[in-house]
Amino acid sequence: MRLQGKVLNWNDDRGFGFVEPNGGGERAFVHIKAFKLRSRRPINGDVIIYELVRENNNRYKATNIQFARDTESLNKKNNAYSTNSLGIYFILIFCVALLASIFSGKLPLTVAGLYVVMSLVAFITYALDKSAAQNARWRTPESTLHMFSLIGGWPGAFFAQNMLRHKSSKQEFKRVYKITVLLNLGALIWLHTEKGSLVLNNVLSPITTRLISSSASVRNIISIYENRHKQGQTELYLVRPYLWVCFNVELTQCILMLCCFLRVLRYAIRLCQQRLS
Repeated sequence: MRLQGKVLNWNDDRGFGFVEPNGGGERAFVHIKAFKLRSRRPINGDVIIYELVRENNNRYKATNIQFARDTESLNKKNNAYSTNSLGIYFILIFCVALLASIFSGKLPLTVAGLYVVMSLVAFITYALDKSAAQNARWRTPESTLHMFSLIGGWPGAFFAQNMLRHKSSKQEFKRVYKITVLLNLGALIWLHTEKGSLVLNNVLSPITTRLISSSASVRNIISIYENRHKQGQTELYLVRPYLWVCFNVELTQCILMLCCFLRVLRYAIRLCQQRLS
């Protein structure tokens, strides 16, 4: 049975003292050699965790002694390690499930690309925010970090929190982060339903296809006019700006719609943070 108590009458020159258990009980003899994983020498008032052994002369001594603070820090490290391992396994399972959905045709490849890009963006943003915190520069709002997690960057945010040790001990932040992960996974599962497939096929996929086809069309037309220009049939410099403007108009429209969506999303995350705080 392990007990907890305070060190009393410690004689550092001779390396021994006594310990009195919390809540009362038998006072026990403490020797410096009985400490296990000792980070420093004990002093009076230190809280220790120990095992009580009764000697032949009916006196008690403490064995297998540890500082209570060292035990707590060790438990925190073990809990953090187990949490990190669980998170890594969860991300691996998620990646396998996502690839399976893509290869089975339930989701387009652009969804995997979105997760990869947003994870990189989230990781870089966490790194910049940590650097800003260390150098007293402008910080990235927490709502922005949560927004990146919500739209697919939560795997990168997880590795940033654990590798960079940034936002990893702030419980309120981690609580909102877990909510963003659940919401993102819920949205991904919803895309597998009939209504989600309709939205994916009628809204998201056409936008991507339109941008890709517009870019390809612009390149094809420019190559045609380049050939004509070499033959002296047209002036390329009159055609190229017009084509690029047409493509950039569509691209600008998509960017503006995305910015409006992200602003609304960020505002909703701020409201969520205020409710949870």
